[in-house]
Amino acid sequence: MFYNSYFKMEKLLILVNFIKDNKKLLISFGLTGLFIYLIKKYFKIVIGNVGLIFSRYTTLARFKKRPKKIFLIRHGESEANVDAKRYDDTPDNKIQLSPQGKLQAKKAAENMLLNIPKECKKVKFFVSPFTRTKQTAEILYKTFEENGLECSSQEDPRLREQEMGNYQNQERMKIIFKERHQVGKFFYRVKGGESGADVYDRASQFLETLFREMDMYHRDKADILVIVTHGLYMRLLLMRYFKWSVQYFEKLKNPENTETWMLEKNLDLEKGKYKLITEIKVDN
Repeated sequence: MFYNSYFKMEKLLILVNFIKDNKKLLISFGLTGLFIYLIKKYFKIVIGNVGLIFSRYTTLARFKKRPKKIFLIRHGESEANVDAKRYDDTPDNKIQLSPQGKLQAKKAAENMLLNIPKECKKVKFFVSPFTRTKQTAEILYKTFEENGLECSSQEDPRLREQEMGNYQNQERMKIIFKERHQVGKFFYRVKGGESGADVYDRASQFLETLFREMDMYHRDKADILVIVTHGLYMRLLLMRYFKWSVQYFEKLKNPENTETWMLEKNLDLEKGKYKLITEIKVDN
């Protein structure tokens, strides 16, 4: 419909304008000469319109193949969430889930299944390489497969937690949190670690890779994407995607353990974007 209406209007405008501007030429030219003249004058216009329509069609086709939903989920309760002193002698990347955290992950998987349409069969996981996120993803993955979904998983270091140094001595962390509160989570840089802005940069890189992979024709398409990561990263990823301001980011509350945020593909395929379905908690 789009193709026919667009192309018919173009042809009509071309013909009307030509008749207005070339009355004498129409009388003096024979049919052969007129045909040659039209080809020379309007060939580029016609080819350009065909290229525009084809480009539009391929763009819509890419948008249509994108996953229906994207889930962002924070890892389950960790041992350090129960006892912060675990950070004193255990690197952040090696902190494991607590027994409660494993139960939370199982419950989160069951809740996510309720929001996955029946026609969706393939799920792709992107997972932070930290132990607690990998353990969370394993529970989600297993639960999904038990419910008939075809799953695949990819670890991506860009999804890791903000780096606070190799070890997080709790006395030192008290000073850091006090300073960060004054400076702001986005701009405050931990000595020997990262600022929120650094995490934002790698979240931007991850998004570029994610959408490039979505739109590759030769890739096996997933119906659902699940990103298993950390609280700060979830906020910064959405900040980047929705172009939120630093001021708004600072108001966002950190998600609870296994809190899940759902994005859904717009029904308006011409936009090809995702809208946030979950209501995120914000400080007043």
